[in-house]
Amino acid sequence: MLQALPPAAQWLLLGIVAALTLLALRLFWRSLDQLVWVRVAARARARSASQGLVELSGHARAIPGPPIVAPLSRRDCVWYAYRSSGIAADGGYRHVRESGRSDAIFHLEDASGRCIVDPDGATVLAPRSEIWFGDTRRPTIRSFGWKLEWLGLLRGMRYHEQRIEAGDRLYVLGEFESLRDQHHNDLAHETAAILAAWKHDPRRMQQIDSNGDGRIDEQEWETARGEALKRAALKLHAEGRTARLNVLRKPRNPRQPFIIAGFDEATLLRRLGWRAGLFAVLFVAGAALLHRLATAISA
Repeated sequence: MLQALPPAAQWLLLGIVAALTLLALRLFWRSLDQLVWVRVAARARARSASQGLVELSGHARAIPGPPIVAPLSRRDCVWYAYRSSGIAADGGYRHVRESGRSDAIFHLEDASGRCIVDPDGATVLAPRSEIWFGDTRRPTIRSFGWKLEWLGLLRGMRYHEQRIEAGDRLYVLGEFESLRDQHHNDLAHETAAILAAWKHDPRRMQQIDSNGDGRIDEQEWETARGEALKRAALKLHAEGRTARLNVLRKPRNPRQPFIIAGFDEATLLRRLGWRAGLFAVLFVAGAALLHRLATAISA
């Protein structure tokens, strides 16, 4: 069957299989590396962790101030990621493809206290993942608990949203740094002041309008709010209006992972183990298929 294909198609098929095999190897190695780091990382507590790479376990808590709202479900949360695609019936939208994720900071709370988590650059494994369908660019009616979601394929839009909500179990592996801890009222006030100043700055509003359609949508404003929150925290720290701030963020060492999981460490280890095993099987299968194709082409 392979010999019936023209030579160019044979080499193209060989290249595709080789690329997929290498991708499986890369994902296997990444999953295995994350698994090792989770096993060997030092366990710590939010108020007394040492500086550097640590793992903390606790519960997710929202930081006082404007709530973080997931764009599709409109639910309050501490972190979200979403993706929608398809053909929308409203407004003449064709082949809509939207995606985004929150980078606003939130708290991890354990028995010893709280620690700020900056999710920018993290591999996030959310405990809540929902898929549903509709006909509009943004969903209007939710179908929670609907099991016949395959019927949604007859509709134009597919929505996928992941969330971590306040109170969810939380595991974070990242770089711990002690700075200072600002007063929550000051943080909320400074964040609101920064956002108010941006609203009166046409140049800044143009920068916030990332897709250039002349209006600020919910996702663009959520991104701006997260940036304002970070700037407010840095400003309070620079002005000395603080006592102590514990932050978990992306490690400066690129070899070290940054993982945020909405479940406990044991569950994370099982998931990483299954993922590594799956990619190992895919790599072996790809390598075997690659060998057979190469042999057939050279024959």
